[in-house]
Amino acid sequence: MQVTTTARHCEISQEFRERIVNEAEKLRKIWDRINRADVILSDDAGVQRAEVTLYLNQQVFNAKGQGISHQQAFGIALEKAERQLRKYKGKLVGRRSANVKEPSPVT
Repeated sequence: MQVTTTARHCEISQEFRERIVNEAEKLRKIWDRINRADVILSDDAGVQRAEVTLYLNQQVFNAKGQGISHQQAFGIALEKAERQLRKYKGKLVGRRSANVKEPSPVT
C-alpha cells in the first residue's frame, strides 16, 4: 500500500512520519484491498487537524480529526477511518452470507 504524508503550514518529524505509515499499514489487517492512503496534517490558526483518505478499488473513505496536537488529531482520524472500513466490510460480508441457502434438514 502506498502511504502519502503531507504537512501543510507545519513541520512533522521523521519519527512521526514513520508512525503514520505503520499505523496506516495496520488497516490492511481489516481490509487487504486498500490501494492507497493519503494523510494530510495541517495547522490552522493553532488548531491541529488531520485528514485520512483511504482509496479502495471502488470506494473512497475520508476521515477528519482535530486536537491539541497532530498525534491526537491523527489518532482520532485513524479511528474514524477504521470504523468506516469495518462497517463497509460488515456490509459486504453480510450481503454475501444472505445469498447462501441453508441446507434443508434431513428427516
